[in-house]
Amino acid sequence: GAGPDAGCGCAGLPAEPDHADGGNRGGTDPRSPSAECGMVLVNCGQAVSTPEVFRRRAGAFAPRATMPESWANLADVMAFIEQQGNSLEQAACEVCPPVAHVLADIGGQEGCLMARMSGSGATCFGLFATPQAARQAADRLEDAHSAWWVWGGGLV
Repeated sequence: GAGPDAGCGCAGLPAEPDHADGGNRGGTDPRSPSAECGMVLVNCGQAVSTPEVFRRRAGAFAPRATMPESWANLADVMAFIEQQGNSLEQAACEVCPPVAHVLADIGGQEGCLMARMSGSGATCFGLFATPQAARQAADRLEDAHSAWWVWGGGLV
């Protein structure tokens, strides 16, 4: 499929090395509830003008999130993310209507816990309980939309 623009950010749980020398020897970030979380990334292949998204954005920006030291489980992660928002999502959907279609298609996948847009568009993501569920959703999305860039797998 089409590649995402190189300037997009991809949301997810931050991964940091678990050893003083910077290496990660199989551990996970202490904030991560489980190595079993999954994510789907999708880009519809259409350019989204970041300056235009900012021009069209209405209202105040959501307050900056304060990351907790850890989450006990995936439900806690989801509750935290639900409290956050993307102040640019509505404007990005106006600038590039396919972004709304991508969000709806990701959110409609079996096992999708949440679908959101990353940054100012056009990359969107869906969170899943397992990497396998994310890969299966990615396969279905790629089959349905061959022009989209789609990836699915584990977060850690």
